[in-house]
Order: sequence, then C-alpha cells, then structure tokens
Amino acid sequence: MIIDTVENARLYCGTHPLLDAALEMLDECSSEPLSEGRTDISGDDVYVIASNARGKTPQEAKLEAHRRYIDVHLLLDGNETIGWKPAGECTLAATTYDQVKDFMLYGDRPSVWLPMKPGSFAVFFPADAHAPMVSEGAVRKLVFKIAIAPATGG
Repeated sequence: MIIDTVENARLYCGTHPLLDAALEMLDECSSEPLSEGRTDISGDDVYVIASNARGKTPQEAKLEAHRRYIDVHLLLDGNETIGWKPAGECTLAATTYDQVKDFMLYGDRPSVWLPMKPGSFAVFFPADAHAPMVSEGAVRKLVFKIAIAPATGG
C-alpha cells in the first residue's frame, strides 16, 4: 500500500509497468476531473472510474480486495478515510470472490484508518484489503484500475 500526495506521485513510477500511466495522470486529472463513470486509458489494462457519492460510516464500510487489479484512489473533493488491513489477515469472508468483477468483501474490521484530503492518493495492491468512502459528507474521487498482468493480444 502507498499513500502520498499528487506532487510526489512520480516517485513511485517503476513500481509496476502499467501503474506508471495512472501515476502520470494524477496531477492532470486532479485539475481537470473526468465525467462520472468509466474512462478507458488502455482498455481493460488501465481505466479510471470517476464518482461523486455520499460517504459511509466506519460501521457500514466493508473491506474489499481484488486479485487482478491494483487500485489507485485519488481524492478530488471532500474528506475521506479509508480502512486498511492485509488481505492475508482477513478471515471473515462476507462474499465469495466474483471473478468477473474482481471483487471480494470481508467482514473483518480494518486495522488502520487512513485519512485522505483532496490531492492525496492511495495505491492498494491485491495484498491490501481496503474499506473506502468513509466520510460524513460527499466524496468526489477517481479510482484507477491497473491490471496486474496486461491483456494478451492487444
């Protein structure tokens, strides 16, 4: 897991080949946000989802984990707290793994709460279970989805 500010995003380039494209776009996207919904950057290998939604309470938030994608959460407006726990320490499956949506929920509680401010970002790898969108107000954010392994043939 990585948490930092947009100004430092380029420090993490080279961590993963497809992650670089998202990191290089953070500054651009924070000043010129995208329309809500999905925008493809490189097909299913790298895309971004823009959202503007009401936050959840810590009790409502569920830890989620992915197997095929790295998540990069960029907070644009509002205040958000994201819960975190190593996925390997999660023992209370709330759902089975959905292979199509690359998504699984856990009933475990986060071991750490990460406060986010506009202009900050967090990178969650498959080993990182995370509970996003904890806020007393509305949260406007981007979530970049980066494939662990690029699609073949394209």
